[in-house]
Amino acid sequence: MDTSQNSDLQWIAVAIGGTTVVNVYKPPPTPFTYLPAFQHPCIYAGDFNSQHTEWGYKKNSQDGENLAHWSSSLCLTLLYDSKQPCSFTSRRWGTGSNPDLAFITTNGQVNAERTVIGRFPNSQHRPSVITHPAIVKPTITSDQPRWNFCKADWNTYKAKLNNTTLPDIENKDINTANSAFISAVLGAAKASIPRGHRKNYVPGWDDAFKANHIAKCLIENGKFPAPNKKFISKVNRELKEAWNCPTADQDLCHDFFTDELRTAIQALKLGKAPGPDSLHPEFYAHLPEKTVEWLKIYPIVDEVLPHEQAGFRKGFSTLDQAARLTQDIEDAFQRKEKAGVVLVDHPELQR
Repeated sequence: MDTSQNSDLQWIAVAIGGTTVVNVYKPPPTPFTYLPAFQHPCIYAGDFNSQHTEWGYKKNSQDGENLAHWSSSLCLTLLYDSKQPCSFTSRRWGTGSNPDLAFITTNGQVNAERTVIGRFPNSQHRPSVITHPAIVKPTITSDQPRWNFCKADWNTYKAKLNNTTLPDIENKDINTANSAFISAVLGAAKASIPRGHRKNYVPGWDDAFKANHIAKCLIENGKFPAPNKKFISKVNRELKEAWNCPTADQDLCHDFFTDELRTAIQALKLGKAPGPDSLHPEFYAHLPEKTVEWLKIYPIVDEVLPHEQAGFRKGFSTLDQAARLTQDIEDAFQRKEKAGVVLVDHPELQR
């Protein structure tokens, strides 16, 4: 990316897919001198504020002649159509002009087009759409299978899962058990939910993109930052730190029933993309009771976790560890003994 330096003529160059796009703004009192040359393909577009008969003015200004001479010296082609509306309408005088221009390198072929679209609020300029074949290229996409949940046979889905024997978590590794659960759900889904194929098309320019949609994007992206941006950032940072402070949440230690788990599953938003396990929310929403019961692992947690561990244990938290340590030190003090603490930072425990 290149930008203008030490010059009142403002420009910025960005490479997009092998094409250099140069956005230009020349303030009205600033004389036009020149712009750097870039390799083909290249597009120069922006507010040049220069008058010339080649782009619809009645007379030539010195800046307009300099701009025309510069574009001719670089063999650039002006994208201008007199049948298109003016790119600028004076709110004071009600007249139209064309300060917004676009020049391209052609290399002997002119395939680019420029279209001036309708007005949008809070601006006297009209947006211009430039279509360049070097940028807009067709993308080949492959067919992807998609679940047709509208034609799903959920009764068959539940029957398949009820007939599937899931592994005993007490005697299996948790990752192995999770893989078996995913395989069982996907197997039942493939047997009861049809799948079709459709292409993923890259969104392109069509009639659905109206001037008001473009105006909304331009207005939102063109808003100036708030004058008290530092203060807002400081407040947001302090709020984030306050929200992230560890607190004792007693609700996490309470037992929950199957009905509560079923209610939580039913509250899932359908139609969302799956995670790395490829399980859609619809799969969970139609799980049978047998499979839902299997998801509850709290009956075996106390037998697997050591008694000294406070995390992930019913009725315990990290505060209990601190309280236990304090009590041990106090007991040693009462017995007139010395107490010490050994902290082990094992690398395997950090994984």
